[in-house]
Parts: sequence; C-alpha cells; structure tokens
Amino acid sequence: IGVILDITRAKKIEEQLIKANSELESFAYTVSHDLRSPLTAILGFSEFLQNNYKDTSGDQVADCLGEIQKGGRKMLSLLEDLLTLAKVGKLDPPDQPTDANRVVQDVLAELSERYAEVAKAVRCAVLPEILVSDTLLFQIFVNLIGNALLYAGNSAQAIEVGGERSGRRVTYFVRDYGPGIPAEERSRIFEVFYRGTGSRQLKGTGIGLAIVHKIALFHRGRAWVEETPGGGSTFIVELCEDEPKKSES
Repeated sequence: IGVILDITRAKKIEEQLIKANSELESFAYTVSHDLRSPLTAILGFSEFLQNNYKDTSGDQVADCLGEIQKGGRKMLSLLEDLLTLAKVGKLDPPDQPTDANRVVQDVLAELSERYAEVAKAVRCAVLPEILVSDTLLFQIFVNLIGNALLYAGNSAQAIEVGGERSGRRVTYFVRDYGPGIPAEERSRIFEVFYRGTGSRQLKGTGIGLAIVHKIALFHRGRAWVEETPGGGSTFIVELCEDEPKKSES
C-alpha cells in the first residue's frame, strides 16, 4: 500500500513567497539607503538656518524650520527601521552562544538616554544564553523593552524580563502592567506600520514589532503577545537554535 502526495503546487507557492520576500527586502534596503543622503542634507541645512538666522528670520520662519526638522527626523527614523528590517537574516550566526544578560544591560544603557530611572523600572531575571547574533538579540530586547517603557513606564509595578530554555528552543518574554492591548488588535500588532489605537498619539514608526517577528521567523520560531494577569501585556519570543557545527577531524 502506498500513498502519493503531489506537492508541486505547494513548492511553487513557497518559491513565489521566497522570491517576493527577497524583492521586498531589496526594495526596502534600496529605498532606505538611497533616501538617507538627501534627508541628511535637508536636516543639516534646516538646522544651520535655524541656528544662524534665528534672530533675523522671525518666529514664523523658525517654526517652519522646526517642523522641517521634526518631520525629517521622523522620516530618518522610519528609514533606519526599514533598513534594519531588510537586513534581518543577513547576519552570520555566531561561533559561541550570546550572553542575553549582557545584551539586556546594553539595551538598558541605551534606553536610559531616553527614559529616566530605567534600572528601577525594569527587573531582569537570569536569562539563558543562545546561539543567535547579539545584533539580532539586541533588536528584540530594545524594541520590546522600549515599547514597555513607552506604554507602561509609569506603572507602579516594574517591567519584567525573563526567559527559559527547552532543548534547542529558547523563549524570552517582556511583561508590563500597563494599559494592555485590546484583544482584537493582538493578531495585527506585529504587522509592518500597524499601530494600535493606544499608540497613535505616541512617537514610533510601527516597524519595531515587525522586526521582532521577522527575527523570530528567521530562527524558526514565533512572536506573540498575551494579556498580563491583572492587566498589561506580555510579549513572548521563541527562537530555535541551529545545531552547532561539528569540527572537522
């Protein structure tokens, strides 16, 4: 008794998806790279005019230059996020496991420039190390912890960071006790450019969680969000390590 399964159509669809994803990455990289230079010039010249002619240009001109800089910085941030998204998966895996605890400390040091008393606002358990690039791991934690500080930094309870290992699968989580995410929005929260109803008045490009999601998929894992018991959001990222390369005898 034999069973024959024709997977020709499935393979064709998979090839089309791989090609489409590759073209999307190339487009994002090209757009981000090519627009960076003229945007930098716009920001530079507007800042020069504002600093050197603020006493003679009048309040209206100064306000216009300020708006140019504000819009330019927002666009530059968007381009940098797109470039990061395009580069995900382009890094070679490390030879040695990455210390996730060190990566989180680096993230907290960077976020301390934007948020006051980060050390008190975030409580981190001992995290398992993982055979994943420290650059990609940094992107996961800087986006998840940064979002938690942005939306729940004023909560009475500290933001919690933890993780565990099960075989070659490692799971990390960032838990906050803020306002949470409506149930109907949780399935879309990792989409590129999607911003929930609670985030539209806050700074952001809507790409950070898409970066986290793509990193997880690249490592044969997934990313999702659950409601924190008592209120808030718990973001969870599961990553699967590749088998370590055997040394040639």
